[in-house]
Amino acid sequence: MGAKLDALVRSFLRSDGDALYLVPGERIFMMKGTGRAVVGREPLSAESFEAVAGELVPGQTSADLAEKRHRMEYQLDPASGFVDLQFGLIKGHPSLVISRLPSPEAIEQARLATQAPSLVFRVAEAAIAEQPSAAFAREEGKPGGTARLDALALAAEPVPERPSGPLKILPPGLSSAAGTAAARTPARLSLEDVLLRMLDLDAFDAHLASGCRPAYRVNGEIAFQEDMPVLSSLDVERLLSGVMTQKAKSELGSRPDLELSFEVEGTARFVVLVYRDRNGLGAVLKQAPCRIRTAEELLVPAPAARLSDCPDGLVLVTGPVGSGKSMTLASLVERIVRTRPVHVVTLEEPIEFLQPPGRALLNQREVGTHTRDLLEGLRAALKEDADVVVVGSLRDPEVFATALSGADGGRLVLGALEIPSAVRAVERLVDQFPADRQPAVRLRLAESLRGVVSQVLCRRVGGGRVPAHEVLLGTPSVRSVIREGKSYQLPGVIQASRGEGMQSLTDALLELVKAGVVEPREAWLKANDRQAVAAGLRALGVAFNPDSAG
Repeated sequence: MGAKLDALVRSFLRSDGDALYLVPGERIFMMKGTGRAVVGREPLSAESFEAVAGELVPGQTSADLAEKRHRMEYQLDPASGFVDLQFGLIKGHPSLVISRLPSPEAIEQARLATQAPSLVFRVAEAAIAEQPSAAFAREEGKPGGTARLDALALAAEPVPERPSGPLKILPPGLSSAAGTAAARTPARLSLEDVLLRMLDLDAFDAHLASGCRPAYRVNGEIAFQEDMPVLSSLDVERLLSGVMTQKAKSELGSRPDLELSFEVEGTARFVVLVYRDRNGLGAVLKQAPCRIRTAEELLVPAPAARLSDCPDGLVLVTGPVGSGKSMTLASLVERIVRTRPVHVVTLEEPIEFLQPPGRALLNQREVGTHTRDLLEGLRAALKEDADVVVVGSLRDPEVFATALSGADGGRLVLGALEIPSAVRAVERLVDQFPADRQPAVRLRLAESLRGVVSQVLCRRVGGGRVPAHEVLLGTPSVRSVIREGKSYQLPGVIQASRGEGMQSLTDALLELVKAGVVEPREAWLKANDRQAVAAGLRALGVAFNPDSAG
């Protein structure tokens, strides 16, 4: 190996970075978690990279090595740790990733994973456009911000881990594919093509509509794939056939819509919403990672995360469609399962996130599979010695009333609502009941509510999305306002209670702008009080004209 590459490996082993990246046209950089630190002074030329590849594997071009996803182990000397050298594609360019391996056994396991896009390459693609993290900047002698701002600067929409081996679709589906989806555009599209492209784009939703090319939601916007064929209704049915149960197939002709789920082993779970429109069959595939991110990783404010420690009461997670509230709810459940010796029952439509084992006894139940409907499942859970009950949706008045009974009875109940703010969530829960029942509902809600965490996802500068949270806690002042039916006073209570851990969405959005993570226009668009955000931007000295914000 050349002296220059030896020096890079030696420096890498002395650092606490996770991986070192050599990408032609980019300066050499190191990744630590989601942070990126540039270690090269000049962009790496294609000629220099080709020379490195030739030294490592004589007679092979870097393009050949990347296509084969060639891997090899290397050890500088007996005292140093192993490193894994892996070739692959980053933004279409042959690239090399150097990462640690703790043992020859781990090297052998990693050597087997060469058929599908690797996490390290996908992480690098997302990071190339980013600035070095403040944590790394301090090591380089540059000023860094607070820990909170460092986290905000690195925060991005959670992305499921990429497969380190062939795709294995459960239940049995199609065979796996080598290489990246971007390089595979056959005339006859397969489900694997659809899923691999989804991973390549870091998309959380895929749309298969009759009469259209496949489309993905990337950074909040729909992106049609011009290199993929226009789908017919039969094409959509064929694509889904491998993951549909016999029951679903038999119901397809008689029902206007279906909901099902499947798993790509070790990579992600997918929820499939099948529908019909004037052009025929269509489907939306929603992606959920196999590894549930912790509340801290998702930047959930600490006072909101601690709501999962409550022994009883009602905790709500709210947000508009596509805001990531399901993932936030899953992170609160993960915290409970990991830290508390309790009995947890979840009721989901369908199961999106598979919770890992922990200290808790956990029963995850899918509505329609393990219980006839949500209300029946909730009533059963409350009879089964459950300490914590998680309800995927509280939009039905009868379900909410039953959940409230559980919270009144000494259980912790966590639930989700598709409502864009904490204040409106409180109002909606009460308003869905007849007028003569509302005073009693307000009284029970005031006594049981432990807190509401509401979130929106904002486009992040440089790509991806980042959450902004509103936090309402069940303090005596909040209980009093709810009990008296004066929910219009809640925004003022939140503002006056920042010292107790509450946070308005306005403050959260302004913090993101101040940190340089979100553009002013994006913060204004995602606000539930646009006047307040505009005033806050002016106070920060940010030039912004709401009249031109659209």
